[in-house]
Amino acid sequence: MRPSSWHALQRNAMRCDFSWYKPVQAYLKLYGALTDARPAQPRVDVVAAASTQRRSNAGAQAANAQAGWANRAAASQETVARCA
Repeated sequence: MRPSSWHALQRNAMRCDFSWYKPVQAYLKLYGALTDARPAQPRVDVVAAASTQRRSNAGAQAANAQAGWANRAAASQETVARCA
């Protein structure tokens, strides 16, 4: 390829807009048309149930962690007793 043709090709490519601005605007326009662009309203009953579930899961995780530590401590003591 001749240098003048290559430079023309480079200049032409650099004039193009390859940013995400236009595709994002088109996507938001399409999404807004499909979803009627209403903001989501959290349901109070679902939020309360999720909060209760998180609290009960946290309690179970804490109990499991404590049991795990106790099991590891007992195993360590057995290993020390065998090695002594």
